[in-house]
Amino acid sequence: MDVFFVADDFTGGVDVLLQAARCGEPATMFLSEESFLAADASELRTCTGVATTFRRSAPEEVSDSLRRILDHALTQEPRVVQYKICSTADSSPTRGSIRPPFAQFLERGAERIALWAAQPGLRRFTAFAHHFANDRGTVYRLDRQPTMANHPSTPMRESDLRLHFAEQIGEAVGSITLEDLRQQERLSLAWEREAAAGHRLVVLDAVHPDDLTTHGTFLAGEAPAYVIGSGGATLGLGAGLGWREDPAHQVSTQAASGPVLVVAGSCSELTAAQIARVEERSDWSVLAWDPAAGAPETVATEANQLLASGQHVLVHSGGASPARVEASAGLGTLVPTGLAHIVSHNLGQFARLVVAGGDTSGDVLTLLGATKLTTVAVLDRDTCLCLVDGIGGSTQEVVLKGGQIGSVDFFVHAALGEESNGNGDR
Repeated sequence: MDVFFVADDFTGGVDVLLQAARCGEPATMFLSEESFLAADASELRTCTGVATTFRRSAPEEVSDSLRRILDHALTQEPRVVQYKICSTADSSPTRGSIRPPFAQFLERGAERIALWAAQPGLRRFTAFAHHFANDRGTVYRLDRQPTMANHPSTPMRESDLRLHFAEQIGEAVGSITLEDLRQQERLSLAWEREAAAGHRLVVLDAVHPDDLTTHGTFLAGEAPAYVIGSGGATLGLGAGLGWREDPAHQVSTQAASGPVLVVAGSCSELTAAQIARVEERSDWSVLAWDPAAGAPETVATEANQLLASGQHVLVHSGGASPARVEASAGLGTLVPTGLAHIVSHNLGQFARLVVAGGDTSGDVLTLLGATKLTTVAVLDRDTCLCLVDGIGGSTQEVVLKGGQIGSVDFFVHAALGEESNGNGDR
């Protein structure tokens, strides 16, 4: 096994699967600790991982499960062990903290741990330890990026990742800078510098794809390399292991063989824009469901009728409306439970399922009984088409989308695959 990863949410795990798929490497992700521990060795791939909901959990709720997962994974002697976090780095000491993986990597003998959030392909960069992220065409310092600065659960108030993560692990954090990257010899000396300073966690700068390869080549020489990082870390470490991104290795997503069902629990402005684009199309029907109004029986039935007529259907729980965003913290499990009910009610009526929302994706698939995702094809630079096991007793095509992921035509592209052009048309 080249790479073993633990993803702190489901869409983050799909990002790892995508990086492997872009390099033609087989990849699979188990959707619970239990399904991973029960898996046969024949189910493991070059890139294998476990999706969790740790991103929204307190540290004390994570440690025991993470320990069991890592104990089992290390019996396979992976060359890289990655704790997958979002490339926006949003987290806090009480929610989504990296303290559990940091502590457990040290317990397993890690002498240095890279904190690698940068993912240039998504326009998320780290420079002199400060993090930057794109928002609809403009790159902002993280504490000024409109979505992340105002995140309902983990608003980002600090762009210096050394300070941000030091608050979580309780000790100083180091940095490998862009200046250190420019010479391989200087890079080695930089790591020695950080070790001499007592920094056991070190933030890695990266602003260009070549920076990922440089870091990955250096770190992949360790066995195993321990990393807390984004999909950019996966791609860079893969390059260090000999993975090569090549369109010839990639299988393109074909159009769905029938109607597509999208369920969207995301509150992001980008997802709202993607929903608005779908509303412009005659081959799609958009249904709004208000979680506070009760169970979605009427919406589920209406969706069933529309799917039976051949329409693609998108059901959302209020999108980015001010009322929905304000109410999000108090809705608890209502949103994923309702959306899972809509999916369950319509099993057999759709050919492809799309779930939008980082937390929503994990909750909906868990409620549906899903056990494993395996990559099928690359959808675009942001995600991939997968097969999911365990829903309705069969495999099902599925696309998972984080709130900040995709072009404005994402849902149309998810339905039409490579048959759609840049405007989402055939």
